[in-house]
Amino acid sequence: MRIANGKTIFKTPDVFTPQMVRHFLKEVSPLFGMENKAVPDVVFDAYDLEKAGLLGHLLIYKFMEYSFKKHCFLNPTFSIKEGIFNEFKKTGFQKLVLAFVNDKKKEFEKLKYEEENGIFIAPINLANFEQGDGQELYAPQIRDYYLNLKVAFIVTLCMSEIAANYSAHAEDDTNSILVAKGNHDSFEIACADNGKGIIRSLRPTLNGRFTAYEILEKAMQQGVTSKRGTDHMGYGLWLVNEMVTMLKGELYMFSDKAYYINRQGGSKKGESAYWRGTITYVRLPLSNMQAIDAIYDKFKMRYNRIKIQRYNG
Repeated sequence: MRIANGKTIFKTPDVFTPQMVRHFLKEVSPLFGMENKAVPDVVFDAYDLEKAGLLGHLLIYKFMEYSFKKHCFLNPTFSIKEGIFNEFKKTGFQKLVLAFVNDKKKEFEKLKYEEENGIFIAPINLANFEQGDGQELYAPQIRDYYLNLKVAFIVTLCMSEIAANYSAHAEDDTNSILVAKGNHDSFEIACADNGKGIIRSLRPTLNGRFTAYEILEKAMQQGVTSKRGTDHMGYGLWLVNEMVTMLKGELYMFSDKAYYINRQGGSKKGESAYWRGTITYVRLPLSNMQAIDAIYDKFKMRYNRIKIQRYNG
């Protein structure tokens, strides 16, 4: 964020990839101190945006959603090239962005599965998400697209665990949202909310003093859960991290003032600018059949609740 000519300017990266999220958070983190301030003369500058992936679209939307819902700005300006904004149609976010600009916030409640150019799961509202319902929504389409039972199992399991993790920690009015897309080479999942966040959720259950990024790293371990005494076993993020490592994919997580990244089996953690809630991005490469076989053999018995087989014709 910067001040120029009396205007408060928030600017997106020119190329909004997962690698640029830390830069984006540094730019937008002041937003979370502007609730109910109705700051005038604000510009959200995406005019130089040349390319944005799935996660970039989601975070641009979440920035706008939060600022509108929390009355942060007074009549802000959104600057973006028409051709780039049209790209938001492909990930389902153009309608949602326009809904907030035009004060038609009910659009969030109408999210549903859509398919375009292969497989595409439209943004899913996780506020009232039930894991079984979610599988009914997207598992048949995933199986029909990928055909390979093992690939369909892995994709569905990863989506299901991420969605369940967010829905389990959802708070009222945080609008957790998940969006995914894929082809035969890879599958992407992005999820974000503005709720309590994984750091604040886990800290009370851990014995000892840990930094925010150490807590985020511990969330990737088996048995670490903020829901002790329930049926939440703390395997979800560990499972996702294991699949990313075995497939040499990518996992990015941001929460509070911390980040955790697993790229091709190498992980790092550290401090980042503040984000209220949690951001997760996963990319699963799907061309290594040896790794896919290994994942399927490792997890098929433990996670037999993933009902892929019943969709075989």
